[in-house]
Amino acid sequence: MLEVMPSLSAVSVLACIPALSLLHREHLDGHGQRRSVFLTITVCAIGLLAWLVVTAAVPTVISSPLWLPVGALGSLGVFLATVVLRSSAQTSAAVVIYAVGWSALVFAPIALLTLFPERIDSVLNSTVDLGGALAVHVAAGVSAAVSLIVTRRLASQRTPGIRPHSFVLGGAALLLWVSWAISLVGLELAVDEVTSQIIVNCIIAPLAAIVGWGLIEFIRTHTISLPGIIAAGVAGLVVVTAGTGFLTPMWAVVAGLSAGAICASIVFTRIIADGRRGWAVLGVHGGAGILGVVLLGIFGTGFGFIYTGQPDRVISQLIAALLVAAWTALVSLGLSALIGEGSLARARMRAPSV
Repeated sequence: MLEVMPSLSAVSVLACIPALSLLHREHLDGHGQRRSVFLTITVCAIGLLAWLVVTAAVPTVISSPLWLPVGALGSLGVFLATVVLRSSAQTSAAVVIYAVGWSALVFAPIALLTLFPERIDSVLNSTVDLGGALAVHVAAGVSAAVSLIVTRRLASQRTPGIRPHSFVLGGAALLLWVSWAISLVGLELAVDEVTSQIIVNCIIAPLAAIVGWGLIEFIRTHTISLPGIIAAGVAGLVVVTAGTGFLTPMWAVVAGLSAGAICASIVFTRIIADGRRGWAVLGVHGGAGILGVVLLGIFGTGFGFIYTGQPDRVISQLIAALLVAAWTALVSLGLSALIGEGSLARARMRAPSV
């Protein structure tokens, strides 16, 4: 049974991608539906292949049972990192180039340093991040923010894609919820007393996040929408990804409420400012990812601030999140400059005038 856990986790991570593709369809259909599906498959394959190539020179990582699941996380991370890029009229070639650079220069090094601390010595060795929140969600959220800033004028010229029917959104959200929980159980690499805790936290944290998000959404818009509820649920999952097995149910609820309220505030502030819903990637993934990493330093059972009274773990978790965000922003800016000259110029020629 235990030998199956890595494969189970990898398959579950990959199952999150079609669910997220449906939830983000309005950002992905600019290239046409069939072409968009092919581009998604290509980008995800690049994420996995880049991980295999980079780790080929690190035998101790290849021998780890986490090697395959982390490769799947690479596919998920690069998909999320390119969602906003694809919504800003980039050519397919530009997206592929960006995906290669992001996978090799952002995901792979961050994953190696944070998910394999016992095999690779670094300043991030003390970071607790069992689910890849830093390498996937924080990095993808920051990259999305960079893309939104760099392509600000061009993105405003695009007509938003069509959102799927509510029934489809609900089904995708359910698939995502189940797959996410199973992937975190698989990353634990064991079936023990922590397994039930992971499952419970993956249920209650999203529900708490929906409450926190709903309060902010109702205050800001006087409505509570299905896309908002789904986004809140994703934020709740992200906030416990770093270490859901280290959080008691009470602290998972606190983390979920905090993620829902804070991420909703970020998203609605930015959407009201410029009207682009792509900011949800920053808020839901980047914001909740950073929050989850830091809160783990506060509430983590046995090592968090509330148990030890020492701020060292909170500080190390915060520093790790800031370092990852800074490195990701730097690389994303470089990649945006690399693909910007030709692809953006061609895209501007195709975009309607305003």
